[in-house]
Amino acid sequence: KEGEYNSFENRMFVIDPGHGGNDSGTIGASGTLEKDLALYTAMLLKDKLERAGATVILTREEDTYVSLEERVQLANAYHPDAYISIHYDSADQAEIQGITQYYYHSSQRGLAAAIDKSMEDYNIAKNRGSRFGNYQVLRHNSFSAVLLELGYLSNPDEESSVVSVQFQEQITTAIYEGLV
Repeated sequence: KEGEYNSFENRMFVIDPGHGGNDSGTIGASGTLEKDLALYTAMLLKDKLERAGATVILTREEDTYVSLEERVQLANAYHPDAYISIHYDSADQAEIQGITQYYYHSSQRGLAAAIDKSMEDYNIAKNRGSRFGNYQVLRHNSFSAVLLELGYLSNPDEESSVVSVQFQEQITTAIYEGLV
């Protein structure tokens, strides 16, 4: 579906690959580090958006630590059309699975809902829907922003799925289509 729509020329996005450096985020059942997978997903999404003409800023481009405050300051400095924070989830119960789109301000709800609908349309994984989330990168962000939890690394089956090239291609396409 990429390319069927108007391009993203004159659009700017800040993509925030969660965690990094000494903050690994969650560690999957088989050892997947959230920080590495989030960066990989962010790079794929960046590539899709740039091919459509967008300007994309990453809060980190390698395995470095960036504070939550610095992530928000970067977004506020660039005035993006959207801020997308990429994460993977964890739960004590290994059977929990799914994708969740979080917003904080009511002005962010539309972006979360658009990505939620795209996730439903693509039916890549169980979609837990869009919901309120009290996260600093959303709370202190004055722009359209969403925090995406793209699967549970604590679920061994879901972990093996989300690390696959096929899942990564599909999930980044679903995010891209939601941004359209």
